[in-house]
Amino acid sequence: MSMRRMRMRVAGMAVAIATVVATAGCGSGGGTNNAAGGDNDGTISIGSMFPPGTLDPTTGTQGSDLAYLNMVFDSLTQLNPSTAAVEPMLATSWKFVGADKLALDVQLRHGVVFQDGTPFNAQAVVDYSNAFIKAGDIANLLQYVTSVTASGPYEVVYHLSQQNANLPFGLSGRAGMIPSPTAVKKEGKNFALHPVGTGPYSFTSETQGASYSFTRFDKYWDDANVPRVKHVTFKIFQSDTALVNAIRSGNIQVAAHLASQDVKTLKPVSNLTVDTAPSTAFGLAYFNSARKPLTDSKVRLAFNLALDRKSIADAVTDGLGQPTDQAVPKGLPGYSASSEPIFTYDPAKAKDLMQQAGYGNGVNMTCDVYPGLGFDIAGPIIIAEEKAIGINLKLVTISPAQVGPFFDNKASAQCAFANYSGVGNPITAYQLIWSKAYYNAGKTDYGIDSYFDKFFSTYTSAGVNALTAQISAVEKTNPGYAPIFFAPLVNAFQNNIQGFVNSQLALNNLRGLHYKS
Repeated sequence: MSMRRMRMRVAGMAVAIATVVATAGCGSGGGTNNAAGGDNDGTISIGSMFPPGTLDPTTGTQGSDLAYLNMVFDSLTQLNPSTAAVEPMLATSWKFVGADKLALDVQLRHGVVFQDGTPFNAQAVVDYSNAFIKAGDIANLLQYVTSVTASGPYEVVYHLSQQNANLPFGLSGRAGMIPSPTAVKKEGKNFALHPVGTGPYSFTSETQGASYSFTRFDKYWDDANVPRVKHVTFKIFQSDTALVNAIRSGNIQVAAHLASQDVKTLKPVSNLTVDTAPSTAFGLAYFNSARKPLTDSKVRLAFNLALDRKSIADAVTDGLGQPTDQAVPKGLPGYSASSEPIFTYDPAKAKDLMQQAGYGNGVNMTCDVYPGLGFDIAGPIIIAEEKAIGINLKLVTISPAQVGPFFDNKASAQCAFANYSGVGNPITAYQLIWSKAYYNAGKTDYGIDSYFDKFFSTYTSAGVNALTAQISAVEKTNPGYAPIFFAPLVNAFQNNIQGFVNSQLALNNLRGLHYKS
């Protein structure tokens, strides 16, 4: 897998904050584009603490980009917001072909146009796929794809060097966000400043790091099925307090990705609806196992056993989240009930492991922290718990521009606290954070990459669950990271707003928001 530098967008580290991903339905049926009433010719303002790093899906790496990209771009497939099942979008159907399943044949939707009037077709998919692979597929969305060819005006074939059962899922992400070939040719390296896709909104303007505006695309192919306001503007706030004040004052109509503690503050406000949901996003410590003392598996295990995950989860999420020692929550594919508990809170055993590793007198470690993800609360608790076993943690707050170097440079800090979205897909979740892939900062071989090879030739949920159980068994003695808590999704919106979707996968329909008629 080729590596590319992270283009810093928000929550960089927040590789995890796909919590404001937006998807629209692809059904058929009647209806009108706009709910009745003049308000829907106006604007809905969405507040967030997380700006995008880029509006070019080819080069984006951070989860927070997705809320913005999904305004402009449809993807070839999409995920059901409740089950994470892969469903049609720009692709109407797909199937693996051949006895060896080394090709995925994809049928494309007819009659779709890009926002600049360019027709959507197979050649647009081929052109973008080649560019995406060349740019560097850091999330392995097109893993093992050697080429993409057009078999007709609305049919493409993804050719594989070996099986990849996960490929239809990959097409729901950036790899399936097809841009206008006309705009790509016209804008070149400036495409991120003037992105053009097939989605329900055209990009209008930005004040970098402050606001991003979009206008409804009235020739959208699914126009009849998705009520939505004419203008959407994302406003960026520098703190959770400022975001809460903005939704209370009416400066914004929607506040996305609020802190758990905001629920008690906003629930009594009569004109607001506060929406909470469980989430696949979890707080964790990324390990840079190329740096001592984390080169030693005993220290990595001790780090995990020192954590009282329940106390941390209760403090950070105000009781709304859940402690975790897995990358997948209960109820979703990949969760291994047979593996629980992977890590118990056992400071005595952790101290013994530190002694065995030669650090009986203690050791210093530095961890980067991205703000706004709950570690302002969790940090002091974690510091105290690790200090009790001899790990003296120093936490250093970093900016978005400093996130990429952590994953690119083995000489970076020993660890980093951040969130990871999990995306409801165990193959992606486990591979990215634990295999020798991009988010494995030290590019350390934890001895589990062979399991990921098996994932890609496994086509059943039972088979996937069996593999995650085997990975969890390795994790008990040789962890590659420290999962800590699942954060809840907390969003608030004015009572006259409709179209919001409560989704554990964070597939909240931000591009389908509109005012009540």
